[in-house]
Amino acid sequence: MLTTSPEIAEGYLRLSMSFAQSSLDPALRELAILRVGTLTGCDYVWLQHVGRAKDAGASDQQIDAVQTGDYATLDKLSATALGYVDECVANFRVPQKTFDAARAALGDEYLVTLTLLVGHYLGTARFAETFDIDLDAKPSAVGSAANS
Repeated sequence: MLTTSPEIAEGYLRLSMSFAQSSLDPALRELAILRVGTLTGCDYVWLQHVGRAKDAGASDQQIDAVQTGDYATLDKLSATALGYVDECVANFRVPQKTFDAARAALGDEYLVTLTLLVGHYLGTARFAETFDIDLDAKPSAVGSAANS
């Protein structure tokens, strides 16, 4: 469906790939994407990224925490980042207290990138659900992770 607009598809894929070159820790990046998939109920996002999360070093325990939203077993940085993701998905504007805590823990560059990542994958989830995109047997060509 995305290929019906080649220029948009190219820009979209370029943006998707740019997150892999960002300062975000690869495992945390993938956990954040999985959290967006969980909160939006988008199986497509989940399926595309669960293998990538494992390949990036995310543990089964971390992935379980993403599914449940219980971050008590995670390190402080991951828990703060994922709590911020929760608020980004739930609220158009993240509450100031959450924003301040995330900014203090993550720094501006990391927080900006994380915010843009969440927005991008909210759009991806919306697109996948709106157009009822089929679940792939394997992740798309962006990355090489296998599904679990």
